[in-house]
Amino acid sequence: MAEKRMFTQKIIDSDAFLDMPLATQALYVHLNMRADDDGFVNNPKKLQRYIGAGDDDLKLLLAKRFVIGFASGVIVIKHWRMHNTLRKDRYSPTQYQEELAMLDVKDNRAYTERAADVLPVVGRIIEEAVEAVEAADKPTLEDVIDYVESCHMAVNPRRFYTYYSERDWRTVNGTPIQWRMKLEEWDFDEKRKIAAPSPAPTPQTSSNPFLDMVREEGIK
Repeated sequence: MAEKRMFTQKIIDSDAFLDMPLATQALYVHLNMRADDDGFVNNPKKLQRYIGAGDDDLKLLLAKRFVIGFASGVIVIKHWRMHNTLRKDRYSPTQYQEELAMLDVKDNRAYTERAADVLPVVGRIIEEAVEAVEAADKPTLEDVIDYVESCHMAVNPRRFYTYYSERDWRTVNGTPIQWRMKLEEWDFDEKRKIAAPSPAPTPQTSSNPFLDMVREEGIK
């Protein structure tokens, strides 16, 4: 098995990747570094504990489709073949041939699930992961205050927290929100209000045309 691993900027520079917590990004790097030559990892939870990441970090990678999970507990790096190209004399086939047989390689060299009988298993894993991520992505008031202060925002964090916590952190359509992005939108609106010029004072008028003429001429 090759000892060197590479990463494509198409993935690690994407907003989808950079929006994740640093612990989740670090877990992704460690999973890539320890994957076999086909991108499979048989001990993702051990690596998660080894680097001090939480269960939600692995679930977030599954929900965001940076890794694909199998019922056996094995995972595969979805964009493995985009990251790495190995010479044939250094390539060692994965021992997880059953899981590999469940995958196809798309035109962009990313893995995708193939067989219809695999989809219920994968779907269940993704559904559980999404539910966990939605629950984990509801911030505390302290989270909101810390983010507002660290980004020097003009938002009232308590007002923001109260508004969305009363709505279970969902839009009017029931879609879970990404609270950091919503904070950015609120901050943009608040700063736009602050920067807006004050309306010009309405000139005084009277019912007496002579007085109006005097004011215009500056005569007192």
